[in-house]
Order: sequence, then C-alpha cells, then structure tokens
Amino acid sequence: MRKLKTFVMGAKILVRTDHQPLVGLLKKGNLSPQLIRWALELQEYQELTIQFVKGKFNVVADALSRCHSDSDCGEHVEVMESVVLSVEDTTSGTWVDMLKTDRMYKEICEKALNSELVQEGSNEYMVDGGFLLKTDRKGHTVKIVPREKRKLLWEEKHGGLFGGHFGTKKIKTLLKNRYYWVNMGNDLAEWTKACMQCFAHGSHRRDRPPLHPIKTDLPMQIVGMDIAEMPISEKGFKYMLVIIDHFTKYASAFPLHSKAAEEVAQVFLENWCLREQRFPRQVISDMGREFDNKLLSRITELTNVESIFSLGYNSQFNGLSERFIQTLKKVLAKRINETFEWSDVLPFALFAYNTVPHEATGETPQFLYQTDIQDYKHQVLENLYAAQAFVREKLEDYCRNMAKEYNGRKRTHPTTLAKGDLVFY
Repeated sequence: MRKLKTFVMGAKILVRTDHQPLVGLLKKGNLSPQLIRWALELQEYQELTIQFVKGKFNVVADALSRCHSDSDCGEHVEVMESVVLSVEDTTSGTWVDMLKTDRMYKEICEKALNSELVQEGSNEYMVDGGFLLKTDRKGHTVKIVPREKRKLLWEEKHGGLFGGHFGTKKIKTLLKNRYYWVNMGNDLAEWTKACMQCFAHGSHRRDRPPLHPIKTDLPMQIVGMDIAEMPISEKGFKYMLVIIDHFTKYASAFPLHSKAAEEVAQVFLENWCLREQRFPRQVISDMGREFDNKLLSRITELTNVESIFSLGYNSQFNGLSERFIQTLKKVLAKRINETFEWSDVLPFALFAYNTVPHEATGETPQFLYQTDIQDYKHQVLENLYAAQAFVREKLEDYCRNMAKEYNGRKRTHPTTLAKGDLVFY
C-alpha cells in the first residue's frame, strides 16, 4: 500500500489475499503495538476492503511473487565498497600557509620561517612539518590551528568515526593537549550546542508547573486514601489500606487480604467511618478499581462524601498518603522480627506516628483529631479552638514554604523565548 499510495489514495480499494489473518487486522480490538501501527496507517485509505481468497484462486499474485530474474545465474555483480567515513578537504596548503593570512599569526609565521625559533613573551614558536608549534614556559608544545581547520577538527573529535558526541569539557580536554587557538572553549561550546544529534538524543529540562499544596481548614474536611502492597503474612494479609486526614495529619491503616472492592469498602465503612464515628467531606484516592467502583461510589453517595480521583500521571496530587506510606513502611521494617509480623506491629507503629508532633502542624495528630471524647470535652474545648487556629496559620506557612522550596528546586518558571532564538521542531 505504501508503494501504491500515490495511485490508490482516495479510491475504492479491494485487496484479495490468501493470508487469512490479514482479514481481521481492521476488525480485532486486542492487537499488538506493531499491528496497531499498521492498522492506523491503513485507516488512511477510507474505502479499503480486505477479502480472503484461497491460494488456488490467487494465482496471479503467486506468479508475480515467484517471478524469476532475467539475469543468468552466476553473473558477476560488481559491489561498491562501503564508504565508512569520507572527509573532503576544500582547503589547500599547509597550516602555516593558512596562518599567514591570519592577522594574529602572520608576523610570527614569517619570523619562524626565517629562523628556527621565535620568542614572543613567555612562549616560543617554531615551524615544523608545515605546522606552527607553540611551546609555553612549562615546555608543553601544541599546534596552532588555523580558522579553516578548527571546526573540521572539532567535527572529527566530536562526531567522527571514533567520536562519541561528548560534551564541551571532554572535547576541550582532548584537544588542548595537542592543539591551540584563541577562544577554543567558546568555539567548542557553540559548535557542541548546535549539534543536532546531541540535541535530539540529549536530556532536556522539562517545564514543571508550580506546586499548589492542598489547603484545608478543619479536621475531616479532606482525607487521603491509598493502598500499599506488603509482604504476605502468615495470616494472609497482603495489602494495607491507609487513610490520613489532611488537617490533623492523623493516620489510620488496616491490613487487607486482597484489593477486592468489597473488602476495601467494608474496611473503609466499618473499621474507619463507623468505628471512628466520622465521615469526611472529601476523599482523595487514585483511580484503581478498588476505589473507583459502584459499591464504594454508592457508600460515599449515601454518606454524602465526595470522591476525588487523582490522575495516574500525577501521583503528587495524593502526595500526603504516598509520603505517609513510605514513613510507615520504614517504621514497620525497624520493628519486625522473627516473633512479630508487620500486621502485628501495625497498631504500635500507628500509635507512635500519631503521638509525635508533626512538622506541618506543630502538634500531635492524636491531640488535634481525638476531640469528641466526653471525659475531656469541657477541658480541652477552649484550647482546641485556639489550637485549630494556630494549626491553620502554621499550615499556611508550611504550604507556602513547601511551594517556594519546590518551585525553586524544580525551576518551575516557564522557558522564555526571545525573537531570533533557535528552536528545535
């Protein structure tokens, strides 16, 4: 079809073939990546029909595919030798002849040709084999490169047969031991920056959007929920459901046998919402089937909880849950031994986490979260309001500093282009 594209594009096409799997190419949905690319290319031909015919009725195509060559067997065919590297020298004469036209080295070349050695400052110059040699006070001798040969020399060392397209620093280190010209480093940097192969295959800085931390004003306003895979315990637990409040940073975790929607929904409703006697306003989770399903959607609808799903390519949206999972895994790893498994020490790890002041709030998650205990209600209510106001202010500062640090470290300012700048497209 590619060879006949000029003739058949826009026309009604009927393809008869004795290769039956080709018929289903445009009909099947589960195709390999290569077949998908072929099918997409064939979709350019809007009226294309592939028809199967038996091999005995497809004699014309078979005859053409078996058409023999008119050339006699054993005929000698001359094969041209492959050219690995070809460099055309458009200049003539020696390097000294080229340097005679250079204002900087014209006088030195004339003196060096008339005498064996020329002293200029702390350097000595001499002509040998058509090259102008310079020797410094340390006794290091290099060749002076004329303007016509500088870029050719860089091309050979940078991208020639034995070149590896290395950067300016390595090429300069390679050349400066044998060659010299004024502003060598600047020229090498300019030519290397303009190398299309290096640009196409090099790493480039991506523009990152600024960080906008999630802000919350009250406990249970926004909670994050995620599932972490764990080693299989003797009790059959393989996963861990993690729930953390964005305001108080109070965290809960529950062992799971599987990621089935029924088990996740049951643990979320019974072990967390009903046992804690709290229902959040919003729940942030990823788009896994254990969260994005009809059962959990029905539960959140009945409890008036809004579900927010993070996109697969933006795990930072649920970053608080992701970070807590990393912290909890480290705590569990340090407490597990031959006697206790991770599911056994999980409650102790959670207690340790919730009773330590958090960096973002300055208070322990336990103090900010457990506010409905009747025995302490009258004692802590007044202090609680003051603590929540203090936490709001501290969270504002924490989010602002976090965004400032992230934006400065990731350089989120967009790339600016001026008129006349060269771009790759």
